[in-house]
Amino acid sequence: MPTPDLLSSPTTALLTLVNVSATKPHKRRRSLLAASPATRRRLGHSAAEADAAGSESAPSAVERLHAKASAAVRAERRGELPALAGAEAEVEEALEAAHSSDEDDDAAAGSSAKPAAAVDGFEAHFASEGAGCHAELLQSRFPNAQDGALPLEWSEGADAKRAALLGAAARRARVQGIEEVEAKPHANVLAALSKLRSQAPMTKEQRSLLSCISGYGDLLHSHVPHSRRERADMRQVLATHAMSHLTKTRRRILRNNEKLARAASNGTALVAPRDQGFTRPTLLVLAPLRSTAYEWLSTLFALSGCEQNDNQSRFEREFGPDPLLEAAASAGESTGDHAQIFAGNADDNFRMGVKITRKNWRAFSGWYESDIVVASPLGLRLAIEKDKDADFLSSIEIVIGDQLDIMQMQNWEHVQYVFSHLSAIPKASHDTDFARVRQWYLDGRAPHMRQTILLSAYDAPEMRSLWRGLVNVAGKRRAGVKEEGVMGEIREGIRQNFTRFDCANLNAEADLRFQHFTNKTLPLLLKSAVSATKTLIFVPSYFDFVRLDAYLRKQDVSFAAISEYSSNKDISRARQAFFSGKKAFLLVTERFHFYRRYVLRGAQTLVFYALPERPSFYAEFLSFPFAPRQARAGAAAEDDDEEPELDAADVSVLAAYSRYDLMRLQRIVGSAQAQRMVTEEKSNWRFT
Repeated sequence: MPTPDLLSSPTTALLTLVNVSATKPHKRRRSLLAASPATRRRLGHSAAEADAAGSESAPSAVERLHAKASAAVRAERRGELPALAGAEAEVEEALEAAHSSDEDDDAAAGSSAKPAAAVDGFEAHFASEGAGCHAELLQSRFPNAQDGALPLEWSEGADAKRAALLGAAARRARVQGIEEVEAKPHANVLAALSKLRSQAPMTKEQRSLLSCISGYGDLLHSHVPHSRRERADMRQVLATHAMSHLTKTRRRILRNNEKLARAASNGTALVAPRDQGFTRPTLLVLAPLRSTAYEWLSTLFALSGCEQNDNQSRFEREFGPDPLLEAAASAGESTGDHAQIFAGNADDNFRMGVKITRKNWRAFSGWYESDIVVASPLGLRLAIEKDKDADFLSSIEIVIGDQLDIMQMQNWEHVQYVFSHLSAIPKASHDTDFARVRQWYLDGRAPHMRQTILLSAYDAPEMRSLWRGLVNVAGKRRAGVKEEGVMGEIREGIRQNFTRFDCANLNAEADLRFQHFTNKTLPLLLKSAVSATKTLIFVPSYFDFVRLDAYLRKQDVSFAAISEYSSNKDISRARQAFFSGKKAFLLVTERFHFYRRYVLRGAQTLVFYALPERPSFYAEFLSFPFAPRQARAGAAAEDDDEEPELDAADVSVLAAYSRYDLMRLQRIVGSAQAQRMVTEEKSNWRFT
C-alpha cells in the first residue's frame, strides 16, 4: 500500500490531474506542456523530447507525459528517484499551469462565438479586485453610502433591441459607467444544456433572455406564459446562468484553496484572496408549489454535471409528480391555467438545501452546507421563525422568484418577509474565514451586488414595489406587454357597467371602496327585483370579504358566503342554497376561485367589489350564467328542474374601480381603454 508521503507527492498529483483532464471532451492539453524543459526532463523526458513537446499534437504529447509520469511514480515507489524532491517547485509549476489551462479553456469554449474582447459578466460583477469591476465602481462612486440608501443614478430608456426579441415593452434602468457584457456561461454547463435540449440550439427568445441577465442586472419579467414548454425554455436559460455562476464560484474557491495550501507547505506568505461570502448558500430559488420546485431542481441537476444524485428517492417521493393528481386534473374540466398550476404536488410549505461538489448532488443538506436553497416563501419564513436564524441568507448572490402571481394568491407578506432577511450581515460567525470574505460583504453592500430575477404572469403593484426596491449596481430591466384585455372572450350582449370612485389617498382606498358599495352599489341592487336575487358578489381580498360578511349580517340580507377557508360541506350547502333561490346573494373570494374553480350557477347579476388580479377570472365569472348543468365533474347535485335559456341581455355586471386599479383594469379592457377610464372626468363606462 502506498505511503501517505507518496500519495501526497507532486508527481502523484500531476498524474491524477492528467488522468482527470484526459477524460474531459474538447479540452486543449497544450498548457500541460507549458512547464519549463527542465521540469519535463525531471519527469523522464529527453532533451529532444522536452524541446519538441510544444510542437507536437496535444493528444500525443499528453499520452507521452502520462506514460512518463506513471514511470516516475513507479520509480519513486522503488526509491529510485531521490532527485525528485528537488523538482517539487517545477512540478508545482506544471500543476498551476494545468489548473490555469482548465479555467482558460472553459472560458474559451463558452465564448467561442464571441469576440475576443468580450467581458465575462461574472468577472465584471463579482471580481473583488481590479479596475472596471462593479465592486470597484460602487466603492469609488458611492464611498459613503449606507445599505439601502445608495444614491443610484438611474437612466430610464426603452430597451429596443431586447424588447423586440422578448416581445415586450422592456425598460432599462442602469448606473452610468456600467458597460454591457457578453453572455459567457461555463463550458461544462453549456455542454449539459446542449444535452438537455437534445443538441437543439437555443431559441431567439432564450438568447435574448440570457443576454439580459448575463450582466447580473435585475429583471422583472411580468408576462411569463403559462405554457409548460415556454416556461421550460425560460427555466433552462435561468438555470444555465445560475449553475454557471455556482460552477465558477466553487472552482475559483477550490483553486484558491490549493494555492493557499501549496504556499503554506512551502512556507511562502500569500495574501488570502477574497473570493466568498459569509456563508456558503449562493443561489435562492423561491417557488410557490412543490411541483415548481421539482421542475427547477430537476433542471439544475441536469445542468450541474454531477454523476451521483444522493437522496434521489426521497426527493422524488416528497416533490415528484403524483399520477393520481395528474389524472384527476386531466379528467376535470379545469379552465385556463388551473390544470397547468395544480397538475403536480401543490403543497406550499417546503424548503430544502442542495450541496454540489464536482461529482455529487446532495439534496436535503443543512443550510450552511448548501450551495442552493429552494423553498416556498411560507416554508422559508417558518424555518427562519422556528430557528431564529436567517444568517444562511446573508451571502445569496442570485435570487430567482418564479410564479410571483401564484405567491400573490397565497400571501404576499411571506415574500416581503423573505426579502427583508436577504443580504444582511450575519449575527454569528458560522466558522467564516473573514480574511477571504469579499469586501462588499464586510461593508454591508451585499444588496447592491445581488442579482434578483422576478417572474410573473402579470404585473401588479406589489411586484412593482419589490422591483423598485432593488438597488443592484449593475442596473435592472422590466419587461412587460401592452395589454389587449379579455373583452374579446366575453359573450356579446352582456351589460357591463364600470364605475370609478374618487380616491386621492391609497391608505384610504379600502374604506372608500366599502363606502361606495354600502352607499351606492347595495341600495341599487336591492331596489331592483332582478338584482335583489341571483346576485354573485366577487371580492378579491379576504379582509374585504370578512368586512362585507359582517355588514350584510347586520343588514339582515339573505346571502351565503364561501372563501378559500370554507369546508367542502359549507361550499356545497352555499352553492345549493344560492342556485335554488333560498339565498339572494352569494359572496365569494378570488382565492376560492383560484384554488377550486367551481362553476357557480344561478347568477344573473355579477358584482365585482374590486376587479380580479387574474384577468381570466373576469371572463370566467361572466360565463357562469350560461354554464350547462353539472358543468364540473363532482359538482354538488342541484335542482333537477329544467332551466330556461338565459339571454345575454338579461345578465348585467357592476364593477367598481379606482385609479389605483389601473393595472387590473388594463388586463381586462386593454391598456389604451384603461388609461382613458382612469384619467378622464367620466366616471361611468358601459360595455356591451
